[in-house]
Amino acid sequence: MEYKDSLSVLIDNNEIFLQDNRDEISNAKGLRNTLKINRNAPFQVEGIDHVTHASEEIYAKKVDGIVGMIEFLRGSYLILITESESVGNFEFPSENIHKINVVKQVSTLLVNNKAQFLSEEEERDEKQYLQMISDLLSDGSFYFSHTLDLSNSIQRISILKEKNGSKGDGKFAKIESSVWSNGDQRFLWNSNVQKFFLNSWDSMGTFDKKWFVPLIQGFFQIHHHCHLKIEKKADVEQGGGKVKTDSKSEDEEFSFGLLSRRSSKRVGTRLHSRGADHLGNVSNYVETEQFFQIRREGKLNTCSFLQVRGSIPIIWNHEVNLDYDPAIVIQSSNSNQVLNLHFKEQIQLYQKQVVVNLVKEKGGERELGLRFEEAIKLASEANRKESQSNVDLLRYIPFDVAKHCGHSKFDNLSLLIDKISEKEFKDMGYFVTDGTNHRQQVGTFRTNCKDCLDRTNLVQGLLGKLVLIEQLKNYGLIKIEGPVSLQAQKALDKADFFFLFRSAWGDNGDAISIQYAGTPALKRDVTRIGKQTARGILGDGFSSMSRYVYNNMVDSYKQDSMILFTGDYQVSRKNPSPFSHKREFGLPSTWLYNWVSFLLGLLLSVFATLGPKSLKQKGYLLVISVCLVLVWFVSKMLRIEGKAIVNIPRLISMKRKNQ
Repeated sequence: MEYKDSLSVLIDNNEIFLQDNRDEISNAKGLRNTLKINRNAPFQVEGIDHVTHASEEIYAKKVDGIVGMIEFLRGSYLILITESESVGNFEFPSENIHKINVVKQVSTLLVNNKAQFLSEEEERDEKQYLQMISDLLSDGSFYFSHTLDLSNSIQRISILKEKNGSKGDGKFAKIESSVWSNGDQRFLWNSNVQKFFLNSWDSMGTFDKKWFVPLIQGFFQIHHHCHLKIEKKADVEQGGGKVKTDSKSEDEEFSFGLLSRRSSKRVGTRLHSRGADHLGNVSNYVETEQFFQIRREGKLNTCSFLQVRGSIPIIWNHEVNLDYDPAIVIQSSNSNQVLNLHFKEQIQLYQKQVVVNLVKEKGGERELGLRFEEAIKLASEANRKESQSNVDLLRYIPFDVAKHCGHSKFDNLSLLIDKISEKEFKDMGYFVTDGTNHRQQVGTFRTNCKDCLDRTNLVQGLLGKLVLIEQLKNYGLIKIEGPVSLQAQKALDKADFFFLFRSAWGDNGDAISIQYAGTPALKRDVTRIGKQTARGILGDGFSSMSRYVYNNMVDSYKQDSMILFTGDYQVSRKNPSPFSHKREFGLPSTWLYNWVSFLLGLLLSVFATLGPKSLKQKGYLLVISVCLVLVWFVSKMLRIEGKAIVNIPRLISMKRKNQ
């Protein structure tokens, strides 16, 4: 069977063939349109013109991309994308259209023709490893393109083009040099499983390397043919500001999109991955790029604005024990050094950092915020001394969203914007190019709360909105007299496009939250419609309960899957099964039994001498009272034995044990 615009897989006992079915490749002379993998270890890869002999076709599937090769107990497995879906097209540079795809399903294919014999326990483990890879990559959070480097921002791609001497030629460097050599390793999730093929690059000849797709995890959404129409064509006067469009600007089309990239350097889930590691990599680190594209004088103008989020970059974590809000544990030693490493990389990559810290000023988050502020000050002083400059490349802005915006007063987010000077916005700017000339974004906002989810996405959406308004002004789509006041923003919110804008940021927040915490974001109605509703509050309550159950009982499986795929955990037959360890669940201590016995005895005595005279009423009250005592007993038992009940990641525990 032949699948157009894809690969076919054919297997016999000695070889695996990956055949390119595109017509322009199949009919071209001299091009090697088939990749042959020898199934005898050590494996060899070779690009050939066609299948060299009549293979017995025992496996044939449509393959949209080769994720890589991973080794488990039985041997090495090919990971192949067998189902994907296009989620939009992105044009960059002009006349270069790139299709962006989301992975929907992957398949694993054993390469070894002489597989290892496995015991019954090893067979179970092998099935578990394979299922973990399949579940992780098929959850709809991984994206790829055959022709565009999704790991790099538009600004970084443009700079790389200049370095490669291809400025203005309208063409990209070949994918093998533009992605696997120059891709941003922070966001490439399958670098580890591609090592075998990257080491065999030369032996593949002219087999099209685009099939070795780089994967990013995150979010992508783009909207074309957008229009900006204000509800009234007359001036909208609010608080001294005027927002105005005319019929010409209302008819003009533009594109808008978001692309978020999650880091692969410190992977994990909400309660099991916090803070920074000793190299300065932080949990839930996400770079979000906001696009705006419009044509001017026949040229495609592309604007890009980058923001980042990430866990507070000191060493801290939780003791997961069934508490709804487990206590934060901060490691004193090395935290300042780790923060310095983190921001040193941030400044090298983005230049000035405007750090927006949204943690609460009370409770468990207070100490975390204070330690962060103290470490930031020390890092800022050290950076000035090292650079021998008075320029402060670290600007710290604390803002307690819960304090200022409680009781649905989200208009008070304007107080945060007031802390950011107009000069800072202007100096940072945004990246813009017409294909020939460009202006760079200098610096970025780094926003965080405790989880870097709900409050963070809300603020990032607001910052993105202010930058987009500036872009609309610069291209003449709107006219605003005076500063962009809160009232002027509300006037713009009435436009259909800004409903789409808020929905896109809401979808982005939900996607990142599901990947890290298992549920959609909280306060999502504020992001989407600008205010909190009764329905939104109920939804937040349901999501909070779901998040509690998910984080304590389900997250560990996803955490294990992530570190397995990225190579942080190496499967070996020398190690015991990571899934065979039994939890140590002890019976409640004697004092708890004594308390329960005392309370039950007290209840019986009270109801025997006091209470209602009717035996029936006494019976009802006694049953209710006993039930309450039992509920108290169970809650105490769960609290005492919480660490034994929660589902702890298995592979991390084994990794630490084997170090």
